[in-house]
Amino acid sequence: MDNRTRSISAVFVLSGAVGLVMSTTDRRAPRCAAARTPVGRVIRVELASDDATRARGLSDRDALGADGLLLEWRDAGRHPVWMQGMRFKLDLVWLDAADRVTGVVGAVPLCDRTPCPLIESPSSTPTRAVLELAAGRAHTLGLVPGAVLTRLDVPAPCISILCRKSACR
Repeated sequence: MDNRTRSISAVFVLSGAVGLVMSTTDRRAPRCAAARTPVGRVIRVELASDDATRARGLSDRDALGADGLLLEWRDAGRHPVWMQGMRFKLDLVWLDAADRVTGVVGAVPLCDRTPCPLIESPSSTPTRAVLELAAGRAHTLGLVPGAVLTRLDVPAPCISILCRKSACR
């Protein structure tokens, strides 16, 4: 085998290895965090901080694994959400850079058409995150406009501590 053939073979092997690592990265355990709600409850939230995890969101799941999913963006702006592939209703809570609630849309219905409409915050305040919770949870956790969600600097397992599968839908 000459040097050129070896080099081409090495590129293919390296490309395959990179592809394998990238594909298995998607299947790793989700990143999670803990936060204290305005009523003093601690919740565990799965984090979605990149385009792929935000786009996938909670689509095609039968229930929440944690208490919610926190979609995060680096830059403040308008961050609409859609319900494509959702199997249960959600409360959507928009948060600004200080984790202050700027808008809430409760019990968002499942999408029954294509394309699914975008759900926007009722407020025009720029946001940096959207917290997705099981329908009805935002109000019981005190997440209303003006309230603050306090992020906790502790490791958090990605499990629900508020509800079981049947109660989280």
